[in-house]
Amino acid sequence: MKRPGLKPAPTRRRARGWRSASLSTVKRAGCTWVGLALLAGVVACSEGGDGASTGAGAGGNAGGSAGTAGHGSPGAGSPSPGGAGASDARVPPGPDAAAGDSGKPLPGLDAGMDAGREAGTEVDAAVDGGADAGLDAGEPGEIAATPGARCVLAERIALIEISIDGAAPYLSGTVYEQTNPWYGAPELTTAACAFHRFNAGLCPGACAVDEQCGADGKCVKAPRARRDAKLELRAGTQTQTFMASDLGELYGAVTLAGNAFAATLTFGEHTVSLVETPLARPFADLSGTLTGGYDQPEALDLQWTAPTTGSVYTLIPINHHAGGPTFTECTVPASARALHVDGNMLVPLAVDTGLEFQGLQHAHFAAAETPAGCVELRFTAQARVNLQ
Repeated sequence: MKRPGLKPAPTRRRARGWRSASLSTVKRAGCTWVGLALLAGVVACSEGGDGASTGAGAGGNAGGSAGTAGHGSPGAGSPSPGGAGASDARVPPGPDAAAGDSGKPLPGLDAGMDAGREAGTEVDAAVDGGADAGLDAGEPGEIAATPGARCVLAERIALIEISIDGAAPYLSGTVYEQTNPWYGAPELTTAACAFHRFNAGLCPGACAVDEQCGADGKCVKAPRARRDAKLELRAGTQTQTFMASDLGELYGAVTLAGNAFAATLTFGEHTVSLVETPLARPFADLSGTLTGGYDQPEALDLQWTAPTTGSVYTLIPINHHAGGPTFTECTVPASARALHVDGNMLVPLAVDTGLEFQGLQHAHFAAAETPAGCVELRFTAQARVNLQ
């Protein structure tokens, strides 16, 4: 039986111009709202004396780009020390922004991942065998992440990303106690992309400072970042451990030698393991064309010659002057060597000063469905594109 919280990443057919996000902070009644223009914001509140933090915002490429969203943009992980970057991986949960629908894999993304739908059965079998076997082994218990799988955004509680952006690998991520209520079904989908529009003000009256107005128009508790999360990274016999900060963030430079890592994530009584996974690779011969220009985009077309394994991913947020978790995310098999985004998924993002395309990521995805929610892990390499 197919698990609703997982969806396959693109598979092969068989036979940041980056702009910095603006950051603003407002304190209110014991809470701090950090507004990251890239997608949305995060609310951090301390309750009583437990010092727990509450996160509600957008971000994660979706981590983010790939962050570029856990709860941040559909990619996003945790903010890096010293500020937030343009990558969705550096943005706290909010709009990992590419939230999925109400429990079913995104139809557009799934279709694109099938690369002609030939590999769909094979991928589904892998998801069922990995995720189901892990859950059946016992709850709680160790659950093996399924390589090539992704979480449906509406069911994701964590996004962990190991990214390369021209230097050494960097790990970022956050584990939350609940899913992000801002995620709903996409408004538009294609074989490769999904467009999500954030509709503010749906809740009658104002929500409390520690609450968030959900996609269903009800005030709910904002996602709370867990402070007990721990991730152990392994390369051969060497290990490196990352502990959640006081705000629940996992982050830091990866100091292990090697080009592939295994990992074990623990939070509460849950454990998620990931088999050795290679680091993502830089692109070769990457080029792009934006038809219509940044103010009235009609289409975006990107091409590359390598890599040809794994996936290629992008998260395009709405212009930072508007903010909020409105975005388009696209995923295709790297072997496709091309990605097309329709104009109707770009125009709503090109408000104010125009489209803010954040670049591409080569990615190796993995995901695990735990009793607490879906956990997604990504190994990514960022790439900037000079659009013609």
